[in-house]
Amino acid sequence: MPPLLIIGMPVYNSEAYIREAIDSLLSQTFSNFQLIISDNASTDSTGAICKEYVQLDQRIRYIRQDKNIGAAANYRYVLQAADVCKYFMWAAGDDTWSQDWVESLINEFNETDVGLFGCYREGGGLTIQPPTYRKGEYFQFFLDSDKTGKCLFTYSIFLQSFLFKSNKNYFDCPVGSDQVYLLHLLSFGSLRSISAGCLNYRIHDASLSVQQQSARNRLQTVFSRFPFVYYVLAYQAVPVHFRIVMPALIFYKYLKEQVPLFIGLVHSVIRCSLRFFK
Repeated sequence: MPPLLIIGMPVYNSEAYIREAIDSLLSQTFSNFQLIISDNASTDSTGAICKEYVQLDQRIRYIRQDKNIGAAANYRYVLQAADVCKYFMWAAGDDTWSQDWVESLINEFNETDVGLFGCYREGGGLTIQPPTYRKGEYFQFFLDSDKTGKCLFTYSIFLQSFLFKSNKNYFDCPVGSDQVYLLHLLSFGSLRSISAGCLNYRIHDASLSVQQQSARNRLQTVFSRFPFVYYVLAYQAVPVHFRIVMPALIFYKYLKEQVPLFIGLVHSVIRCSLRFFK
């Protein structure tokens, strides 16, 4: 019998955290799953660690790419490599999950959901539950800030049949691909969150959010975050009859997202100037 759930874990140079991630999944109270790990041609000991676990648990399938195919293609690969099952879940190689994560979500899944998520804890902080987005709530999802945790719906448990029907080319968006893809998925059903289960979302030096905090990177962020192609794909991700409103929403979102970044850049320049003239 095929597993009820397939978990796809795309990894690259994850030796520092991947043991914790795999152990966290293997200790789930729900056990009827297969874990597919796609190693994106890591240059550290990630592959050796994964091979150890393959020998320990028959639910694990390890695949090594011949060359680095890029993060987006690796996320797409683990989905395409999955056999037919009812549910699918992406898992990052540096996160951990509460033991009841899978069981809680599968027990609460209903026919109107395309994806179901629990709560998350970022960097050991407070537990946060993202807002729920019902089927067709494109505008609310598009306008909401990243700080709501909406992008973490990428790590929901999904109905695999909907993912196979979806347009996976949205993964290729250079910035905000997760947002565009999730926006597209709202055509199939709701992205719902519940209070049970917790994803421990790890923040470390390689995280984009950490890198963008430095003053040196703010200038690039002001002009590169949500580039033109992101807005084009977001426009295409919603059904045709919703697109008439999208230009106004895109203009509003751009100002809303970019102005705080620009102000932060100005403050950084002023502080550097004051230190220089002292």
